[in-house]
Amino acid sequence: MSMEQPPLVKSAERTVRILETLAESHDHLTLSELQQRTGFPRSSLHALMRTLVELNWVETDSARSAFGIGPPTRC
Repeated sequence: MSMEQPPLVKSAERTVRILETLAESHDHLTLSELQQRTGFPRSSLHALMRTLVELNWVETDSARSAFGIGPPTRC
């Protein structure tokens, strides 16, 4: 009898994929670039990015138009 793995939590999976995408880029990425690379819906991506910025996992430029991995030190 094979046991199936439970499905992944969609928002958690998307969050990890976003962080991986940002980590792979040498430059900050715009929301449009992130959408192209991840394929996530813009509304979901925008909400996740707002959360990641608020929690300091992701940083933005001064115009809040491009995103990159946040401060490297975490407590």
